[in-house]
Amino acid sequence: MLVCYETTNSDSLKSCCSSLSSKASSIVKGSKMRYAVVTGANKGIGFGICKQLISNGITVVLTARNEKRGVEAMQKLKECGITNDLVVFHQLDVVDPSSVSSLAEFIETSFGRLDILVWS
Repeated sequence: MLVCYETTNSDSLKSCCSSLSSKASSIVKGSKMRYAVVTGANKGIGFGICKQLISNGITVVLTARNEKRGVEAMQKLKECGITNDLVVFHQLDVVDPSSVSSLAEFIETSFGRLDILVWS
């Protein structure tokens, strides 16, 4: 069993995931890959949705307006044992047309399609 922890402001530790990486890896083997984008995925519901999608073997593009916060969310997932083949970060500001275009181009180039869009 893989267990990871996240440090809170009070430096206490709490569990953030359990066996997520191994479950996702077993699902991915022998199955058709699916791709999802989750907006606002650096915290809260969006972050939780990312973990659920990954645990079901879905490759997730984690997006956030703030690049630093997005990278921090990615780091939390990596601490849980999630690898870069199941989650990638891309900066996205949904009200900025050039940011949306950049994400669309990234998805087309990297995956060729999008199966799931979660607007969080």
